[in-house]
Amino acid sequence: MIVFLPFPGWQKLVAFITSASVIIYAAQCLSLAAMRRQLPDHPRPFRLAAGGVIAPIGFVIANLIVLFAGWTTDWKLFVAVAIGFVLLAVSQLTRARADRVPLDWRSSVWMWPWLVGLGVLSWLSSFDGQNDLHFGVDMAVTAGFSLVIYFFALSRRLPDDVARERLRSGADELESADAPADRPAYERETDGARPRERTPVAR
Repeated sequence: MIVFLPFPGWQKLVAFITSASVIIYAAQCLSLAAMRRQLPDHPRPFRLAAGGVIAPIGFVIANLIVLFAGWTTDWKLFVAVAIGFVLLAVSQLTRARADRVPLDWRSSVWMWPWLVGLGVLSWLSSFDGQNDLHFGVDMAVTAGFSLVIYFFALSRRLPDDVARERLRSGADELESADAPADRPAYERETDGARPRERTPVAR
């Protein structure tokens, strides 16, 4: 019941969750385009054909879906995002300087005009907004705004050498985390010593 407090009904809750999910998917479109430029020769099990065309289209569609959710849903979404940034800042400030995660604020400068602009467009739109941008016009403006943000974000991507280093360090962390689970139980217990022979037990 607590989950429903900010929402007047199940439909509004679903719209909120959908918009939150789409915001994440929109960022993945940018990630695909950026990594195509940063790591063009990196081996991967799947290569998306025409990714350079599909990625910006997907980014535009994701932003339009957020617009379609309506201002009554979107304002709650942007408040939740703002709370997330506050918690992130608190987490960083309460850690020792050596333990803080590098956030690359200069490369994320595109994110602030994107979220603020998307919020303003939702408020001005015909979808539960002020209707200053009438139906059709609001979609066209949002699509144009999305493309501007898309190419601006690509221009602010991480340098290629930094992206390669982050990918390598992330792979090393995953490999070290998975290594103990892949070792036999007796190796984890004896640290590589030869296991003792065990007498079979009759059952």
